[in-house]
Amino acid sequence: MHVVVLGAGPCGLLLTVRLAKAGIKVTLLEANSKLDDRPRAGIHAPCAVLEFMRAGVLDDIRAQGFIPGDIVWRTLDGKPVLEWKDSTQAAKPEAMTTLPQGMLGAIMYKHAVASPNESVKFDHEVLNVHQDERRAWVTTQLPNGSQEEFYGDYVVGTDGANSQVRKSLFGDIFNGHTRNAQIVATDVCSTFDIPLDCH
Repeated sequence: MHVVVLGAGPCGLLLTVRLAKAGIKVTLLEANSKLDDRPRAGIHAPCAVLEFMRAGVLDDIRAQGFIPGDIVWRTLDGKPVLEWKDSTQAAKPEAMTTLPQGMLGAIMYKHAVASPNESVKFDHEVLNVHQDERRAWVTTQLPNGSQEEFYGDYVVGTDGANSQVRKSLFGDIFNGHTRNAQIVATDVCSTFDIPLDCH
């Protein structure tokens, strides 16, 4: 069996590791020239930690990250707003674990490329996804404008909000719910020189 996975984010990398360790041949295609090393999400809930455990990557993740203990929300002048004791239930094997997403991706990538069943192709932008009664395949474009096709028994789209798999299956319009609110997520570089009394 051969599976083509689209997108080298956390989901694509985790799936690739799981499949490759199960003896399944995997080709992972990523449009960018390297892994996304931005910190982005950093807290991984027990449901995700269980998957890291199953993939055999949890020890490495915890070696670079940590299991938080108590969590305290504070105002800018340091006054506690809310305190959550043993928020992660640290004694449990699946305790919440903290590690920035960029570092998480690097760990899973290391595990993925260690398997002879797996290959990663960067700079491969997916243009289209196809299937017939025998197989599925994707057409990709390289930076020089040339195209390359990859064939497999399955194609799995883990390529995020602009998923080419979803567009190929459902078109540009995907029915769903859009919340009447704006959510802003960003990475911030700061020395965090805020006078807080954290006792």
